[in-house]
Amino acid sequence: MPMSENAKQNDIVTEILDEAFNKEWDVFSPEEYKHQLAETQAKVKKLTPDEEKTKMNKRMNLRVQATAHYRKDRHKSRATRKRYFQAFCYACDYLADTCNLQKVSNITPTHFRRVVEHWKSYKAASTIQTEVSGFRKYCKKAKCKHKMPENKELKLPKREPKKYNRGWLIDEYQKARELAEFMNRFDVRDGLDLGWHLGLRIIEACQLKLGDVKKALGWGGPDIKGKGGQVRFVKIETEEQLELLKRLYREAKTKGLTDDDFIISKTIYKGPLMEKKSIENWIYNHRKEFTDLDRQKKVNPGKKPRVKDIVFHGLRHSYNQNREKLLEGDPRKHQKLSQGMGHRRLAVNDIYRE
Repeated sequence: MPMSENAKQNDIVTEILDEAFNKEWDVFSPEEYKHQLAETQAKVKKLTPDEEKTKMNKRMNLRVQATAHYRKDRHKSRATRKRYFQAFCYACDYLADTCNLQKVSNITPTHFRRVVEHWKSYKAASTIQTEVSGFRKYCKKAKCKHKMPENKELKLPKREPKKYNRGWLIDEYQKARELAEFMNRFDVRDGLDLGWHLGLRIIEACQLKLGDVKKALGWGGPDIKGKGGQVRFVKIETEEQLELLKRLYREAKTKGLTDDDFIISKTIYKGPLMEKKSIENWIYNHRKEFTDLDRQKKVNPGKKPRVKDIVFHGLRHSYNQNREKLLEGDPRKHQKLSQGMGHRRLAVNDIYRE
């Protein structure tokens, strides 16, 4: 029996959302999961089957309209487009439930404020800013009749990225590396090395190919494709960096890898994404075994307090802090730090400082 047009559209929405929700990132923090679960359970208890069906149809109606705009979107990276689409779907669900909205083009500034106030009740400041950007973008694409309020008018909570030092201690890095080696998780070991010595983001480490390492040994450093497709050159400045790249090249050739093969990820469909998740899970499951229990006390006078739980991205913070000491006295220190991290604005360096 051929599928109806509406059923096909529903499948498209479901496919996009499933991929966005489950394969690209962690959708909710544990606190957000609890909030969403409690909110959903409270509503389900009050709804009859017919009412539940009506509610889902209202949501799906708006999501189908949102999908039409998403499929035409070619601005920014694929991951950013999905993240913004995800945020707009959250907003559509809330407006369908509370305001009985039927067309996304009818979203008004009042609707916009209501959604933002709802997000403020349980989302983190950085998450709210990202989702407001996605919500505003799709309101423009839907050609809403009214201009949506700016962030200043919404009084969004401010992020505090400069408040804590997220870097790893050298003992933590060494213990984690030894544990990964003991467990035969050489992919995790190599990922930790790339983060600590070269400041690579986790997805950049997972996407590194043998050809990139080969060029790096000849050119004095690898070209890394970062966020938004921007390419940065990471200069080899220490003996440890050079030895790391030589070892990775030697081990890859021993395995019979070619220039197009990933160093630590399996060369299969979505290999880097699966490897990224695997490394993140390993750190989450084992970090109690290598985290210094007194790390929050090991703070120099006048420096930022340390975070309690470390994540892979903290290796990037440590790389920047170590490199800042290496470049001490260089008049172009801030420019070199920013360039090496792949940031355009020098002010971003403040986030990574001790």
